[in-house]
Amino acid sequence: MSDKNIEYWQEKLSNIPVLEITTDYIRSDHQQSNIGIETFVFSHDLLQSLTKITQKYNVNLLSTLLTAFNCLLYRYTAQEDIIVGSYIPQTDNSDFSTLAFRNCISGDLSFSQLLKQTFQIVSEDLKHQDFNWSQLVQQLPSNDAGIFQVMLNLQDASITDAPLPINLNEFELDLSLFIVSSSEGLKGTVAYNQELFEPNTIKRLIGHFENSLDSIVLNPDTLVKQLTILSEVERHQILVEWNQTEFEYPGDKCIHQLFSEQVAKTPDAIAVIWKDQQLTYQQLDNRANQLANYLQT
Repeated sequence: MSDKNIEYWQEKLSNIPVLEITTDYIRSDHQQSNIGIETFVFSHDLLQSLTKITQKYNVNLLSTLLTAFNCLLYRYTAQEDIIVGSYIPQTDNSDFSTLAFRNCISGDLSFSQLLKQTFQIVSEDLKHQDFNWSQLVQQLPSNDAGIFQVMLNLQDASITDAPLPINLNEFELDLSLFIVSSSEGLKGTVAYNQELFEPNTIKRLIGHFENSLDSIVLNPDTLVKQLTILSEVERHQILVEWNQTEFEYPGDKCIHQLFSEQVAKTPDAIAVIWKDQQLTYQQLDNRANQLANYLQT
């Protein structure tokens, strides 16, 4: 059985994609891991709403949270082929199996459609969890980034009422979520690499995850690309504050006169950039004059 399962995963994990999630610090060739921890609690009302969704679509909470997390990663990266790792308790609860849930995501799918797809993938993968993870890794093509860069782990509420990070002494990922369903709601711990992320970035990610879940329970048929992930403060900042670009210009001068004054002030300053090309104010003024002379002839 183990050999057949190895073959299953070898086929599934061929041509492994690398999740290109934006980091605060540049990733080095020999990336070190410096673990940071952030915790969160999502409300009991949100947990109850998510439970109703699992019942409505006849799925489990792991598939629901995994789908929501995949949606968030898709919105962050615009990548459609995403792998999320997970520690799954073995049938006798004596240890954990490491699985890699691979999903193809489209912004044009609704959350409910993606949820059904994800549940089928999770269900099939769980049938093939009896294998040696280290053996599989050795047989797959080498990849400096690993098979996956992020994890989502739903832990058994009957064993613990608080999320317990696993294998932190071997932590080499970008980030990993550990979640448990409790009487207070969804309790979570995010372990992340501080060599890549600032604490505030992880706090924003947690907020975006919660906003995504709120949007999902409001309408599970919302398209993935239309799920709300930003807070009201972030939306106001982007749509209003960062668009306040009004500037008072002298009413007695034309734009070409204002530009000539700027050329005189900062002739060597960069005026325009396009791809790998750039022009100073003086160079741009020279080209503008050349074009004007050409049009007059």
